[in-house]
Amino acid sequence: MRYATPAGPRRLVAITSEHSVTLAFTFPAAERPGLHGVAIRRDNHDGTTIWLQGLLGFPGSAHTPGEPISSNEGPFQKMYWADYTVREGHTYTYQVIPVYGTPPNQLDVREANALELQVQTGSP
Repeated sequence: MRYATPAGPRRLVAITSEHSVTLAFTFPAAERPGLHGVAIRRDNHDGTTIWLQGLLGFPGSAHTPGEPISSNEGPFQKMYWADYTVREGHTYTYQVIPVYGTPPNQLDVREANALELQVQTGSP
């Protein structure tokens, strides 16, 4: 299934299947200077909230290479991301949040600029 925020310079699109959600996003050119990446938060069907994790931290951070790091501490530095930790037939809400500031210890996760989208995974 395909989901998307309304067309515009800030956009979030999601493609879902039974076991994955792929997110693609863009921010206007005026918001890109100083952008270090994005943090992605997921609200789960059971009421819990998690930060999606990756493996890449900034040089100088306390992060051990190869170990998972929450995206609010080690933002994703791509304009797309896939979540393979979802379950079939569930509803999730994603917030893609731009991250600015000075890595690694003075990151500015700008929640006011978040893109948000609710999706449902497929079921057999």
